[in-house]
Amino acid sequence: MNANRSYVERYLEYKRRLNPDFSIPSAYPDSKHSEIYQGFKNRFGNQSGYIVSGVNWFLSGICSWVMYPQDVPEQENAGFFFDVFGRNSLVKQYGNGYMTKEEFNNAIKLARKQGMAVGLDIFIQGGGHAINLWGAEFDEKGEVSTIYLVDNNDGNLGDWMYKAKIVYEQDASSGALFTYMKWVYNEDLKIKIMDLVLLDKGTSYWESFFKNKNG
Repeated sequence: MNANRSYVERYLEYKRRLNPDFSIPSAYPDSKHSEIYQGFKNRFGNQSGYIVSGVNWFLSGICSWVMYPQDVPEQENAGFFFDVFGRNSLVKQYGNGYMTKEEFNNAIKLARKQGMAVGLDIFIQGGGHAINLWGAEFDEKGEVSTIYLVDNNDGNLGDWMYKAKIVYEQDASSGALFTYMKWVYNEDLKIKIMDLVLLDKGTSYWESFFKNKNG
């Protein structure tokens, strides 16, 4: 929302010309309260799921990993930008249960270059867990050495972002270098990074929408 603020404001102006009562969740009074986050909590409760499905649900109203031409929004309290993006997903996943050093670095550098939002899926306590990446540091070779994270499970800590060291270790069977992060609570514990999810800003869709609407 912030990365596309100018587009969102133009979109709201256009929609309110058609319907003065039109609104989308956007209020963010402090770090513990967000209308967008509350919307996800209302819809999914304390359930697990995939990052891709959640983002698609918010943008298109279609809670699906892959969207098809016959898909329609499932409910009215999501799909806030369906008329902009339609069934086109802005999300791309890198990795498939593990990430090689090359995959990880290429994805981070792509996100940095194109201003994408980044989600990480890590393997911890026997299952996957989604967290948000806010930044990265690179070593003298240009490889990611540290990442900056926030975790929705750390709500009781208030405004808190932590840094985690990235390590690459060779897999005994394949010989590939896989990507791990040192856990903030115990640096002796290595957490496997299973995949990265990158969210594009969708600039071409925004431009096409306003061009067609003469706005």
